Amino acid sequence: MPFYAAARTCEMLGAAAIFGRKARLKTLGTGDWAAAGAEGFAAISSDSTALDEFLANLISTYPGDRATPVGPMAWFGRFYEWLDYVTTDPAYDPIRTAMVRCIAERASFNPNERMFGKPVPYRKVHSLRSAAHETGLDAKRLRRALNHAGHLAPGHEGLLDHEVTFDACAASDLLRLLGTVRTLADVASDLDISWMQARQLQRAGHLQVLDKAVTGTSSPCFTAAEVKAFLAKLLTGAEGVAVVPKGACDLRAASKRAQCSVEDVVGLVAGGTLGWVGHLAGANGLRSILIDVAEIRGRVRRPELQGYTRREVELMLGVPTRTVKVLIDRGFLRASVQRHPTVPRDIVVIASEEVGRFRSRYLRMSDVAGLLGISVPSVPRLLQDRGIEPALSKDEFYATFFERRLIKALKEIGVKQRSADRHSGTQAE
Repeated sequence: MPFYAAARTCEMLGAAAIFGRKARLKTLGTGDWAAAGAEGFAAISSDSTALDEFLANLISTYPGDRATPVGPMAWFGRFYEWLDYVTTDPAYDPIRTAMVRCIAERASFNPNERMFGKPVPYRKVHSLRSAAHETGLDAKRLRRALNHAGHLAPGHEGLLDHEVTFDACAASDLLRLLGTVRTLADVASDLDISWMQARQLQRAGHLQVLDKAVTGTSSPCFTAAEVKAFLAKLLTGAEGVAVVPKGACDLRAASKRAQCSVEDVVGLVAGGTLGWVGHLAGANGLRSILIDVAEIRGRVRRPELQGYTRREVELMLGVPTRTVKVLIDRGFLRASVQRHPTVPRDIVVIASEEVGRFRSRYLRMSDVAGLLGISVPSVPRLLQDRGIEPALSKDEFYATFFERRLIKALKEIGVKQRSADRHSGTQAE
């Protein structure tokens, strides 16, 4: 550097060291400048790293509130203002270069930081706060993800976000990943489907979820490449068309017409088992994928139900819905949950042997009347006279049931009585 530039640099740095970053330079006298020059020369003339260490010390000893965004203007004070706004002399460019290098290698500057009219060219240090600003992610989530990856030093838990720093170069791949991951809402938007349909695709394994520890969140996340590859797989071998052919529709509409879920149709398309798949020009996401509705209907039907639905049991027993529900809840009819053959939902099914077992043990009042050959209104009094109480009362089950064995025994007694009466009449004649 020219002598005048080196001398003035020593004076400006010394002024910052002695009188502070925001010193009123116009009030300094000749003696003040002489002391500042001596201080600055002593500080930076010892070796080639002295200037970098002096600048780094200005950053580390900054007394302001680091929880608010600060940068070179705050860290270097009047010295930076002088080089940026007061003088444009290229003789000071080595100092400007040293300041930029110090910020890039030692400070967790803001992502949009500019120095001397240009962006800071690279970064070696990040804080949780600056990384949060750069990626747009929550600092707590970043802390979890970076700590899981081993980028944070022990004891970071007790420090504020702006105080926790880490190697930006070593963590660059992770930060790039976290800044581009897609949430379920993002995937739904990318594929032009609902959030719930995106969730179904994820649960069915069509989209690979990133490790929760890696992403720092419990919500499912995906890489942008994963979503892109998924869509490309569905379009493999698809025939490009400008209009929707007759009998075809997009993948979302096909799931509705075939009364199945989107995941079922996606599975057929991804498996390459369909005879025809189209790609509609100008459409996005799953709306761009066309399929033959008739072919889908013939392929998505699942196995038939193994038993009876609750509605079928209601009709078989002649009881209201709530009766069947109570019988299931109380264990009189054991049920299972099965997937409906055509409708994309689960359904409660009662095994046929369960219904048969129940009917072999219990009778409704109308069944009792038919078995005994009497009217329904006369059943309660007859059974009460015989001391037969309901096995399942109407108060609890919304219908009355009697033990079949007791009714059969009562019938046999009645048959024997009528036979004895006829025999006595014959002898009298």
